[in-house]
Amino acid sequence: MEFLESFARKYGGVVIAGVVGAIIRRLRENMTIIEFLQVIFLGIFISYCVGVVVEEYWEVSENLKYVIGAVSAIYSKEVLDEVKDVISSIS
Repeated sequence: MEFLESFARKYGGVVIAGVVGAIIRRLRENMTIIEFLQVIFLGIFISYCVGVVVEEYWEVSENLKYVIGAVSAIYSKEVLDEVKDVISSIS
């Protein structure tokens, strides 16, 4: 339980920024509910990964970390399309 609390305290803002980035993408583009949920999941994952890199290797403010996370989550649809292409080419 302590791990979840520390994780939420440390990266909760970045995860929320990922959701916001995915919602912004949804507003710009028409997609189904399933695609939207996939984009939210990937937006959270990408935003978390970018947030960890920004926090560990660059010394930037919390607000800039959230902005970078949200901007990176906007491009989660492109990552989703690439993952779908890789999966379809394998099968």
